[in-house]
Amino acid sequence: MEKYILEEKVQFQTVQDHKENIYSIGDDFAIVNIPIKDINFGHSPARMSGLVLMLCTAGEAHVNINMKSHLVKKNDFVILPPGQITQIVDANADFSMYAIYMSEAFLTDNVSMTRSRDMTIFFTIRDNPIVHMDEKDINTITLYFDLMVHRIMDKENPYLLTTMRHIFNALMSDMSDGFLKYLSVQKNKISRKDDICQNFMKHLMIHYKESRDVTFYAAKQFITPKYLSNTLKAVTGKKAGQMIDEYVVLQAKILLSSTNMTIQQISEELNFANQSFFGRYFKRITGVSPSQYRK
Repeated sequence: MEKYILEEKVQFQTVQDHKENIYSIGDDFAIVNIPIKDINFGHSPARMSGLVLMLCTAGEAHVNINMKSHLVKKNDFVILPPGQITQIVDANADFSMYAIYMSEAFLTDNVSMTRSRDMTIFFTIRDNPIVHMDEKDINTITLYFDLMVHRIMDKENPYLLTTMRHIFNALMSDMSDGFLKYLSVQKNKISRKDDICQNFMKHLMIHYKESRDVTFYAAKQFITPKYLSNTLKAVTGKKAGQMIDEYVVLQAKILLSSTNMTIQQISEELNFANQSFFGRYFKRITGVSPSQYRK
């Protein structure tokens, strides 16, 4: 059977929509400083196809990351490794942020970075994406971001991508101890219930095509399905089955809204028995059919 693969490009939609002050190098690197007036809150959630860094410079915003709501406020540094599903829901009137997108090719092509312990930071905080930093460290990060904007404006430089890698390496080298300090503090605050929830989401992101059964995910943590559901309910307000259904439907919505795959192809991609079963599943959760949602 032919395999249909979702071609992921820069899916940080807010960055794409901000036409005036976005600075980019092909599909590999983009940076922008976005005020509240330029943010479109009408977009569906988007799956990050590369690494996204967001630095809140003013105000507050509600952001959904992997179906979990977060309040992002001034001096918060948000780190979104590839594969995260993100949506800016709303924000107050003075919210603004820096946003940087880096493709996986940008990351893996940088030999000095991928061999460094610093890069592991971004791929070990999948469950704790927001780091609140003090003013001194925020000022340091802002200086690096400003330098990136300044250098990327030099369109005559044939080595811009290399320059961005060096600046990013310098930022990581400068801030690695600080990041580890903040992450260590955050990790110590995680309870057993939070740990179960985070592990559940980690397994769900990997296995959502393979299984939609609560028992499957409970077994991954050597706990009972009832205990898993009750723990998720206590922490998130939703039981395991509901969260599984919502995540699968979220993936379906992304495929319906960002690809030209047919509904049959999407049902196969998500490992449903047939298109009819997928359609009933989607409508039960959303209230509309896949074709109605796509319109």
